Amino acid sequence: EIAPKSKDVIDEVIKELKENIKPLLSVGFNITNKTVKEEVVGSEVISKVKVKVVNTSNKGFAIITIPVGEFEVKNVTVNNGTENITLKEDDFTSPIGWYEVENGLLKITVIKDPEINVILATTLPTTTEETTKKRPASLILGEDIAPAIRDIIYKARVMVGSDIDANLSAKCLKDTYEKVGKELNITDDCILIGGPIANPVVKKYMDKFPVNITNDYPGKNKGVIQVITLKVKVGENIYNYVTVVLLAGSDRWGTKAAVEYFKQLEDLPKEPIFVEWRDGKAVKIEKP
Repeated sequence: EIAPKSKDVIDEVIKELKENIKPLLSVGFNITNKTVKEEVVGSEVISKVKVKVVNTSNKGFAIITIPVGEFEVKNVTVNNGTENITLKEDDFTSPIGWYEVENGLLKITVIKDPEINVILATTLPTTTEETTKKRPASLILGEDIAPAIRDIIYKARVMVGSDIDANLSAKCLKDTYEKVGKELNITDDCILIGGPIANPVVKKYMDKFPVNITNDYPGKNKGVIQVITLKVKVGENIYNYVTVVLLAGSDRWGTKAAVEYFKQLEDLPKEPIFVEWRDGKAVKIEKP
């Protein structure tokens, strides 16, 4: 249970953050679509800020200020409609933009016409010894998970369709996940767990993946790890590119194999990986 005083402090910071995202200076830019999403992951509060800036001049620029307070700036990226670009702190020679942090204020300067995405995080004190020891989802999974895999697990939405897959597989990947009961549009990086029969989001996007999962293929106790980059619409004539990981099998144990073997990888695979749950563990197999 989160200490009330500490949670109140964070709530106030988030409220201030939402209300005070504003242009410090804007020349030839329109600032629109300001959104803030937050979630508690273990003892860590993650806040995702999104701001759309539209360049109306060939020589325009904008400086956006965000009061970050107790939060640490984890990542600042811009999307110019074709790719995500990471901004660097105090990189004043960048042709895209840069950011600065001073006295609890994040100041982002953009020269091009992007969507700005900011990830902030802060750790909350806890009231019990048990919750004090609890680590964020990106760490509780095991120190032996490769950084690239840990990073996508940490930042992606994990979506599962059934209680069986949630309890047998999703909980072994991350301690926060979403159980979905209807077809949803993918808008962010996500990890989909379970096949198209169990997971309605997988059913909607199954044709986007190179391998079609069915109750018969790849077969009993067999699963497939697949990763695609998906172009998604986030506004009128505005698109973003997101990473979608599919961990699914013909049955619950095939899905379990996909999840467990995914945690053993060094990086996101470029081609599908076929796996099988055999003798209590996930093993890689040839394409059936």
